[in-house]
Amino acid sequence: FPYNGTTTTFESLWMNVPVLSIEGNNHSGRVGYSILKNLKLEELITTSQTQYIEQASYFLENKKYLEKLSEGLREKLINSDLCNGKLFTNNFETMLKNIINKNK
Repeated sequence: FPYNGTTTTFESLWMNVPVLSIEGNNHSGRVGYSILKNLKLEELITTSQTQYIEQASYFLENKKYLEKLSEGLREKLINSDLCNGKLFTNNFETMLKNIINKNK
């Protein structure tokens, strides 16, 4: 706990639906944080259950702000490093080369 769904988070953002996430302490609890942080959507990241409820309540009371936040999420995702396969591959290759070179 908390488990931040990877696929469901991407699918929601793809459909221009904001996702509120609690930042956890392990991989399964930090996926949502990582995705939102990479998209510079810090207002959707919370650090506790209390903050999560407060932020959800804020969005519920400020639907115009939430609508504005929803606009262009797909484009933001598409244009991010998260959807840049070439950049990911280059970074991954560099990381592997560094690992190999350290073990020589």
